[in-house]
Amino acid sequence: MPRSNYANLKLIHISAVILSFAGFTAPGIGLWCGASWIRCGAARTLPHVVDTVLLLSALGMLWIIQHAACSYGSSSAVGPV
Repeated sequence: MPRSNYANLKLIHISAVILSFAGFTAPGIGLWCGASWIRCGAARTLPHVVDTVLLLSALGMLWIIQHAACSYGSSSAVGPV
């Protein structure tokens, strides 16, 4: 079960990275082209939402990794000896 949760969080995290990059470059290109949409509320708020999802998914993946390492013991988390 934690494996599928980790995979889902990883997919969310990678998607948020792509959206964060797009949210960083699109307003710059829009500003360069003189677009008026970069001043609207959604264009200023959406990057914060995406970055929050990015942070929360990273913390969730770290929690799953820590939980899995503690439940299997520290020696098996490193690998077979």
